[in-house]
Amino acid sequence: MCALSWGLTGPDDDAVLATRTERLQQGVNKAASALRAQVRAVAADLDVEGLDSLIHRQGDRLMDTRTGVELFVFHRDSLVFWTSRAPAEGGPLYRDVAGHAQLPDGTYLHAEVNNGPYRIHGLRLVWYAPPIENRYLTKGFSPSLGLLHGLVAEAGPGLGPVVRDGEGQ
Repeated sequence: MCALSWGLTGPDDDAVLATRTERLQQGVNKAASALRAQVRAVAADLDVEGLDSLIHRQGDRLMDTRTGVELFVFHRDSLVFWTSRAPAEGGPLYRDVAGHAQLPDGTYLHAEVNNGPYRIHGLRLVWYAPPIENRYLTKGFSPSLGLLHGLVAEAGPGLGPVVRDGEGQ
């Protein structure tokens, strides 16, 4: 009788998770920088063109949904323009925590620029947590971050979300 043992060579689970987490952080940092730049650009264009001209001339660009960016323009305390499916409440946007906004459907990157009587808020989805889950609506990182499937984040005690692989490790 002969006994064979075998194993797989390659990175261990901790190394794989560390690599994926680093890739996630790089993706989030890049998305946050792009969001800040986009909100600043909208504020600068608003300053030059005014709101009506900005909406008419650049509305299609502002409504680009590929990156998941949502823009909200407030004139004093009134929401006067938004690009998302439905306007977010102003309240959660004011409770920005380290560049993030926690809304009922997930965690978003948040950038804000004040420009005279205007306040421009930008949101970009990081973690989607639908109120109801099924085979079509599942929680997960935004596809715009370009991550591999299998990473899961959980909000919990501590400084931020806990990131795990698809097997809970």
